[in-house]
Amino acid sequence: MKTLPLVLRMAAFAAAISSSAQLTRAATLTYDSGAGAGIQAGNATWDFDTTSNWTANGGTSRINWTNNSDVASFQLQGTNGTVTIGATQIGTGGLTFSGTTGSASNVWTVGAAAGTNSIQLGAGGLSNQISDGLLLVNAPLALTSSQTWTSTRLTANNGTAGVRAVGAVSGTANLTFDGLGLSSAVKTLNADTRVMFQLGGNNTYTGTTMITGGASLQLNYGTNSGSKLDDSSALIFKGGTVALTGGSAGSNFLEIVGSTTIDSGANTITGSGGTTNSIALGALTHNISGTLDVSTSATGIAKTTTQNTNGIIGGWATSGGSRFATGSADGVTSTNISNTLGSTQNTYASWGATTNTAINGAVSGSGNKTTNSLRMETGSSLSLTNSTDTATFTSGGILVNATSGASISGGNITSGVSGLYVHANGGPLTISSAIVDGASSVSLVKAGSNTLTINGTNTYTGGTYVNSGTLAMTGGSLANGNVFVRGAATFSMNSTSAVSFNLNGTNAGQFDVFTQDTGGIFTLNGTMNLKFSGTFTNGASFDLFNLASGTADGFTAISITGSYVGSLTESTSGIWTGTVGGQDFTFTEASGVLNVASSAIPEPSTYAFFAGALSVGLAAVLRRRRVA
Repeated sequence: MKTLPLVLRMAAFAAAISSSAQLTRAATLTYDSGAGAGIQAGNATWDFDTTSNWTANGGTSRINWTNNSDVASFQLQGTNGTVTIGATQIGTGGLTFSGTTGSASNVWTVGAAAGTNSIQLGAGGLSNQISDGLLLVNAPLALTSSQTWTSTRLTANNGTAGVRAVGAVSGTANLTFDGLGLSSAVKTLNADTRVMFQLGGNNTYTGTTMITGGASLQLNYGTNSGSKLDDSSALIFKGGTVALTGGSAGSNFLEIVGSTTIDSGANTITGSGGTTNSIALGALTHNISGTLDVSTSATGIAKTTTQNTNGIIGGWATSGGSRFATGSADGVTSTNISNTLGSTQNTYASWGATTNTAINGAVSGSGNKTTNSLRMETGSSLSLTNSTDTATFTSGGILVNATSGASISGGNITSGVSGLYVHANGGPLTISSAIVDGASSVSLVKAGSNTLTINGTNTYTGGTYVNSGTLAMTGGSLANGNVFVRGAATFSMNSTSAVSFNLNGTNAGQFDVFTQDTGGIFTLNGTMNLKFSGTFTNGASFDLFNLASGTADGFTAISITGSYVGSLTESTSGIWTGTVGGQDFTFTEASGVLNVASSAIPEPSTYAFFAGALSVGLAAVLRRRRVA
């Protein structure tokens, strides 16, 4: 039921090996250039049906490469290895690289020099699992189908990429760079570690480019100053970074893409090494849970044709982590993404609906007010004096640039759009005001490296997205929506009173209270209270925790209220059971699933709605777990 965000599509080794020279074909062949038993990977040639440099049984027997659909597996032994590409284009099943020993200087080189014969790379893509070492691909890559490249090697952001594709990439295919959620999603300071890929050739492939799972894609113009991405296809951010670099050979180059989608997670565009290159993003399409920060490390690093609304791109877009980002004035001209200073208004009554307000002191007031966005500088706070007062942020944007704690208290706050975007960058922020729906359902999206603490009686009905940094609950509620914890982000619940999760009505089935990306791990303690408003058929199942890894453990008690009243007991480690209202309930920590197993009373003919509340009274901290 629970899987990682990415599954490598590799078949297993074939086990049947005859005593003769004929060897049964396998779906995965391992590069083996030695003569003795065991994998002896080293310098040799990858050709077609000429040299016995491959094995399917660990090195006992060797065979020629004769099936282009096989997966090619390379195991680095020692400090380096070079694969010379033969005269024939080969290999569409995918490439995997690994190494049992080594240091950061270990290099697998594919293609002895730039401009050598190309590799046809199919749906299997490229997977780099070299321990600490680097993968340098000099050989041109011809993409024969859409594919994903992955890597497990972490490196300092803007440092040497673990996978460097120096040869030109061609073909018609969509290309995805996936960090597997192993690296930090926080990148406004550009100093975190993450999985890095580099495109350094003059590429001609046509298709979309996606960066996801915390990955960083480095576009390097230092040797080849031509285009890296398809000019007519979309660039898709799904929790990742694009970093532009370049030396004397690649200065002042404008990378062009057809359009850009900010799909989900925390995303960044940045430059390094004093680059003068830039990227034209075209029109920006934004989905509710995505945020974007455009670095100020290089002037004019990114351009867009997206038009400002009330002076900014949106509450989800920032510049340098310290200001809201501005775009095109007319929606047609491609304009440098920069920042807005906003208007300092420390008097609540003077706030305007279209103004990007900045405060640097204690602001209080009464009544309902609307402003486009709010930036909080050092020493700032907002206090609404009446419980019925509501402050509405038209763009949904709240940005903390304070070096010390900022706070919002009293009354209610809401967004004029579908997301309330809280960027806690310069310092932490505490919101004890109730977060409520506006004209429509509102989701809470947490961005920035610092901590947002919420403890209000919230009633917003959208989701809660923790893109980066920490979202801490010290009381209050998370309203009706589900919680999504992105890779390396933290959701911390540490409450002396009940913390309530009010759930929308739904039939039994997929109902994830928590959805956890790889790298975002939580620990729970205290009482989980399940509140139901109906009865259930025998065999009803509720998937409450969608776990990438870890378990929904740590509860000290589980109680049930509403249409059923009782409690569950941890009968065995990680298994909670109990008979309540004539139904047998079982909650399994490892899977996060609640089952209604059997009934001692007549069963309803249909599933009833599960429309109550899941309450968690916790003394817990959802801890960040890094995956090495």
